[in-house]
Amino acid sequence: NNLSGEIMKLFENLFRKKTQTETKETFHQISLDKNRMANTEQLEVLKSGVEAWNRWREKNPDVKIDLRNADLENAKLKAANRGGANLSGANLSAANLERADLREANLSGGNLRKAYLYGARLRSANLERADLGGANLMRANLWDVNLRGADLGGVDFWDADLQRADLKGANLIGASFGDARLPQANLAGAYLKGV
Repeated sequence: NNLSGEIMKLFENLFRKKTQTETKETFHQISLDKNRMANTEQLEVLKSGVEAWNRWREKNPDVKIDLRNADLENAKLKAANRGGANLSGANLSAANLERADLREANLSGGNLRKAYLYGARLRSANLERADLGGANLMRANLWDVNLRGADLGGVDFWDADLQRADLKGANLIGASFGDARLPQANLAGAYLKGV
């Protein structure tokens, strides 16, 4: 009986040590992800201009785009192809993203304040908790986009397609929806004052 008690204690201690190690490793990985910056090679190509970027994308279609936390304020990215890119936490405030391909891109937590996204393709993009205050999303394709908790105050959605968009808990105060399409959009808990 004493031996089985000692064996149980040994297993409990081993399990506890393993769990603590796994917890430390998980915390370390989360810390690394949070502090991780954009891929410098990709950022340099993008800063070379839209034509250079689109050429690079054509040559490297399978490369995962990692531009998280990148500072692209006021960037001229008209018609750039960044579909599927990780731009979480990126600063794209006042950037020109007219007709940009951002399908399935991760822009969660990003700053797109006053960005120009006229005709941008954002289908299935993740913009959860992003700041798009005052942005222009006229004629943008926002099918199945995640805008949960996003700041969309003063956004112009004229003629935008928001079918099945998730706007749960989003700030839509002062947003304009003239001729926008919203079938099956989720507006639960959204702030709609002045809309």
